[in-house]
Amino acid sequence: MEENLLEKLVRVLCSCNRACTVQEIADHINGEKMIDVRKALSELHRRGVVSKEPDYERRKLVFRVRPEYCE
Repeated sequence: MEENLLEKLVRVLCSCNRACTVQEIADHINGEKMIDVRKALSELHRRGVVSKEPDYERRKLVFRVRPEYCE
């Protein structure tokens, strides 16, 4: 997995005011394929950097970075 993409995802999630869907995250990262964004988010979730939770109002899964990983 490309570390540069992982760092970009953490920065994007830290800058979000709320939990973001995969589509919202991909919109902030230009030039990356959706499948690469999904794989990177899965890797961050396995590492414990990102939490994945359901948003019942939007009917989507959302991602939120853990506070200790934001600068």
